[in-house]
Amino acid sequence: REVVDFSRVREWSFESNPATFTATKVQHWRQLGINRVSLGVQSFDPGLLKLLGREHSPEDVAESIRLLREAGIPQVNIDLMFSLPGQTLPQWQHTLECAIAQQPDHISTYNLSYEEDTDFFRHYGAEAGDEETDVAMFTLADELLTAAGYRHYEISNYAKKGRECRHNLRYWQGGDYLGFGLAAHSLYRGERLANTESF
Repeated sequence: REVVDFSRVREWSFESNPATFTATKVQHWRQLGINRVSLGVQSFDPGLLKLLGREHSPEDVAESIRLLREAGIPQVNIDLMFSLPGQTLPQWQHTLECAIAQQPDHISTYNLSYEEDTDFFRHYGAEAGDEETDVAMFTLADELLTAAGYRHYEISNYAKKGRECRHNLRYWQGGDYLGFGLAAHSLYRGERLANTESF
């Protein structure tokens, strides 16, 4: 077996949901060398969070970011989703403005995709946004985020200067990256690897 030299790793990204960690846990992450935490915020609208089955509130996001900053995590990312069932353009604007107000280093905006043969598709597929709405939401995100000083460096990703996510860059450039944990994916020396999705 080959031994990977982790001393050369420049970015350790960690994905987490808001309100699922404590100050003690974050201190542990930092001691392990994690230097980027990506929060699955998705929305700042309580109704849409409930629809998505998320247990955090908009207020939990601010508290989670505070904990990350106080622990010295150098980079904090917020993940957002648009084209949610029934989501309006004003709701999306509100979410973007709330995200900007939190001053994260990086904001990702993903268009919700409806996978057939899933419960979510069966319940909400008929409410999927149309292409015109998708374009309007994508355009609004681009306008608001770039005006707030975030550079649109990849189709779904915006970052403050010098805060681009190395994983995203490696992914799109076809470079090596290693993923750990449930359902994590990796590309190492031309070989694609995927971890189990089941405990």
